[in-house]
Amino acid sequence: MRRWAISALTAIAVTVWGVGAHSEPTGKTIPGTSFSEYNTKDKLGRIIKVYISHPKTPRPILLWIQGSGCTNLFLERGGRYGSTVPGLLPFEAQGRFTIVAVEKPFAGEPDGALRGAASECSRKFNEDFTAERWLFALQAGLAEARGLPWGERGRTLVLGHSEGSSMAAMVAGHDPTVTDVIFFAGPGVTPYYAGIASDYQSYRTSAERAARVEEREAQVRAIFQKPDSVDDFAWGHPYKRWASFYRLSSVDELSRSKARVYIGIAMSDENVAPLATEALGAELLVRGKDVTVRRIQDADHGFNAVEGAKGSLLRDEYSRAFTWFWDGAQKSPSSR
Repeated sequence: MRRWAISALTAIAVTVWGVGAHSEPTGKTIPGTSFSEYNTKDKLGRIIKVYISHPKTPRPILLWIQGSGCTNLFLERGGRYGSTVPGLLPFEAQGRFTIVAVEKPFAGEPDGALRGAASECSRKFNEDFTAERWLFALQAGLAEARGLPWGERGRTLVLGHSEGSSMAAMVAGHDPTVTDVIFFAGPGVTPYYAGIASDYQSYRTSAERAARVEEREAQVRAIFQKPDSVDDFAWGHPYKRWASFYRLSSVDELSRSKARVYIGIAMSDENVAPLATEALGAELLVRGKDVTVRRIQDADHGFNAVEGAKGSLLRDEYSRAFTWFWDGAQKSPSSR
């Protein structure tokens, strides 16, 4: 949990359906892609920047939620654009989804802020960013996509990685049209429990574990004594952000949803303890949810191969999860 908070390598894909007012593109497109940029307002009155891909034929909408930190979704270097979200552009190029990616409010300030942590993000970003406020921005992006003609109506997929998986669960818990959720390398039940599980995983003796868990508990108590503080930091993020996400239970959100759930666990993850994510799968299973758990051997938090293995497993695991989605869509009477 400690390392997840500081250096999460996050990629989160989310697919969502809806009905909303259509805004004209700002005129900006991402060169070499089918993404157009839109500006829309959320329930808080903020201007939200949304990138929506335009496949050749109407396709299911995929809302892709990035992980922690304040980097922009797209960066330009030497006249070429790339995404800070691993896997986003390769799957956009396939054209199988209408992909929606929402920029976090006040992202990209200052330029070059590290991905994962918020300690280098602007004060405006840290004052604004909570799970609840981020949800409003994601819902605005979803509503924008719903007003476009190239989004099919039918099943709704939400895919998240790391922090984004918690938000994918939250989107599903607040949107009854979400039918499928892919939850990759997320903190499971709650981020606080994931931290405790990490302490048990990282320390060998019972004395070390007890001391570390008690230290974490003291820190969490301090966070909730000042839950709105953006001047006090723990594990790379301000207290305000932690207090918000600690209150977020993926078990509660996904139990409230009717969505099928696919959980991908990186078995060599040192940022989010695999046992914490296992707990989510176990809770959903005994509650009668349609849940599939995929345990990815020799994979770290970013789905890179470890322990002498070579290469990245990320793209293969996305493909496997998308196959699960399409198999479910074929079985659904409401799918096209």
